[in-house]
Amino acid sequence: MTAPVTFGEQVLAPLMHEFLLQYPQIELDLVLSNQKMDLVQEGYDLAVRLGKLDDSSMMARKLLDRHMFVCASPDYLPSTVSLIHFRN
Repeated sequence: MTAPVTFGEQVLAPLMHEFLLQYPQIELDLVLSNQKMDLVQEGYDLAVRLGKLDDSSMMARKLLDRHMFVCASPDYLPSTVSLIHFRN
């Protein structure tokens, strides 16, 4: 299984730990990477990815909604242009 680093560390690893405690006869490998990869060529049975799936013959299921936040210290905000758009 492969997943993005932060999602894997914060969400999947704790779930996998509990799963493996219940089913110790099952062997799981978790590879955490933020790199785009050819999942078929690299032999993954399962992958968790964030965002929209490119055109693909792969099957995908939405697991959850994700929210993004832009944060800054109160001292930083007056010293820069206003953050009207995310690209700023």
